[in-house]
Amino acid sequence: MTWTDLSQGFVRQETIRIRRALEAAAEAAVAEIEDRMPWARLEVAGSDDEVSVVVVRGGDLAADAVRDQAGEILRTASHKGGR
Repeated sequence: MTWTDLSQGFVRQETIRIRRALEAAAEAAVAEIEDRMPWARLEVAGSDDEVSVVVVRGGDLAADAVRDQAGEILRTASHKGGR
């Protein structure tokens, strides 16, 4: 079975659920990074099919911290978003 075999409603519902889990995990990672780097400013931005962490202030050092947390964000989201 593939995604194309599933109903549009189910796919839409699962996409929303997974995106929300990713947003929550990204928000937690952003809070952790900002606690360690109080001079940095990060924002979580989302659209229908993606979640991004935007470095508003902090440059390459903050961006590196976000990249370092990417795996943890995905692991956390898979646990929260999984059934």
